[in-house]
Amino acid sequence: MDITPTGHYEVWIRTVDLVHLKDDIAQSRPPLINASHMASLPKLYEARAACIYKPDSKCIDMMTPERFHLLGERFHEAQKNGLHRDMSSPVQCLASEIVGLLQDHQARLKTPKASQITL
Repeated sequence: MDITPTGHYEVWIRTVDLVHLKDDIAQSRPPLINASHMASLPKLYEARAACIYKPDSKCIDMMTPERFHLLGERFHEAQKNGLHRDMSSPVQCLASEIVGLLQDHQARLKTPKASQITL
């Protein structure tokens, strides 16, 4: 568990550990590890990220805090202007809307573009 479950989608801005693979690790060939060639270790670093959590408290995605704040501004602006009023599925909160955006984006990545479809 990443956070205590609340039963709701949530976004927390926190410091996360990220891994950057060195060039020899990122190559497709596995490096030989023996007495003359030592294993290369990835570089670890910390960064601030907006972590998006499901109701069961699992982090399902991350984005920069700047992107999260920009989406939040646009979300609240749309709410204030009544753009969410006539939606078929009611808007719950900013966090659940971000989850929906991420799911739509992932679905589009999996769908082949018309130019890639071969008959």
